[in-house]
Amino acid sequence: MAHEFVGPMPVEDFFKAFMNPGRPYTEPSLPKQWRGKFRAKLIKKLGFENSFINAVNRAEICPDLVLVNTTKERDDQFWRKPDITVYKRPYNGPPTTDFERMELHIERKTASEDPFSDPKSRKSRQEHSFEHDSKASMKSRGQIISYTACQFASQHRCFTFSILFLDDHVRFIRWDRAGAIVTKRFNWRDDPKPLARFLWLFNHLSDAERGYDTSISKPAPREITLTKKKLDERANALARAKGEPSRLPETRYSTDDSFRKFCVVDDDPGIKEGEARVRFFVASVPQWQSGSPVGRGTKGYEALDLETGELVYLKDTWRYEADRMKKEGDTYRKLAANGVSHIPRVACAGDVEGQRTRTHDFTDEDWCCGEPEVRQHRHYRLVLKDLGRPLSEFNSTRELCQVLLEAIIAHMEAFKVDVLHQDISGGNILITDDGHALLIDWELAKRVSEEKSPRQDWRTGTWQFISTAILENPRKVHELRDDLESFLHVLLYHSVRYSRTSGRFFRSVIP
Repeated sequence: MAHEFVGPMPVEDFFKAFMNPGRPYTEPSLPKQWRGKFRAKLIKKLGFENSFINAVNRAEICPDLVLVNTTKERDDQFWRKPDITVYKRPYNGPPTTDFERMELHIERKTASEDPFSDPKSRKSRQEHSFEHDSKASMKSRGQIISYTACQFASQHRCFTFSILFLDDHVRFIRWDRAGAIVTKRFNWRDDPKPLARFLWLFNHLSDAERGYDTSISKPAPREITLTKKKLDERANALARAKGEPSRLPETRYSTDDSFRKFCVVDDDPGIKEGEARVRFFVASVPQWQSGSPVGRGTKGYEALDLETGELVYLKDTWRYEADRMKKEGDTYRKLAANGVSHIPRVACAGDVEGQRTRTHDFTDEDWCCGEPEVRQHRHYRLVLKDLGRPLSEFNSTRELCQVLLEAIIAHMEAFKVDVLHQDISGGNILITDDGHALLIDWELAKRVSEEKSPRQDWRTGTWQFISTAILENPRKVHELRDDLESFLHVLLYHSVRYSRTSGRFFRSVIP
């Protein structure tokens, strides 16, 4: 997340921008007793977590929330433990971190471990580096980034908040897929009101205002039962095809609570009057997801189409919103209209209404330091009718070569209709149930006839498959030869990594 933090934002501006809902709203007054009971100067530096939690509880600042001291017990999945984890009431669980239920995380560091550095004057803001580069600061920054990454991975969110204590000072942070906005630090022991106000306002925010994705809902029991049945059937069919015993689905759902219903509003201009534009899909945990809190944050699901009763692939992502970046669904539709083979069929695709990042909106403010590299993203869902298994699960080297040949044919046919893929990797080639190729993930594709300059000053992709020329010069224009070289890397990697071999050949060529 280098250069993706925007700050230091004035605390009052932070409240107005993010904690003042865009609806008729009167900011609630703090409880009259809060100042007498939230005695900041008496909160101990040693044993800080418990004394702070007690002070908040006494003052009744956030009555609908529970603050839990989680300094001692890591969570089971990510092995992380923020100092204080905030949950909705009721919460009667153990004092451990549960990222699936986390509303807010609070971390405490010393002042010397502050990940950020406020400028001393307005004149120095343009040249000032807001992200402190000491080892202790970078470690602290990495720690709070990891907590946010775990929360995004465990929940369906558009954004989230956190609090960072730095001895007698504190900062508030708002995170989304574009980056994070960080407030100017202030002395909360001298003036505890902004801290109390944050907690009080956060307590009164709705789920959407706290960052939850409200386009997702809980499916009905019968919908969950049908989805589980379809997932089980597909997992067992794949096992039989490979001569293996029955197995659980790759989604590894454990309880009914893991299932969610996704809403997709199809933006296909070819939809006829009277045809359904709003579609619903039920899925459990993702088969794959990005580990970064910023960027596209892609999650992929095998999902049940409630309209057809069939399993589909649902891709939930935050697409880059730029003039020359096409929606992936539009690219698929163009390829299909031109008869390109070995690509999946689109069921529906479209943006999630009202869900876009906001961090980029503040990079031109006079308080913003330096030139943050923050890019706008918009929430987007794509549903494909065709499923496949990973390329790494090929049954023979003959099948591997056949599938790669078909992927190259799909790439060639797309190139002839002015589309260049630009992201060839092992993860973007699937094998269908009948042993053919599906070339997927066209979200970074561009028109071949575009002007000869990169669309952006950054590169994404799977590094072991990117062409040597681009690795050596990331500003290089992506060309056909770069994709063809990536196909070669995919073939070599999968042949060596996943083929059964005695090892004689490798021992003969590797000293």
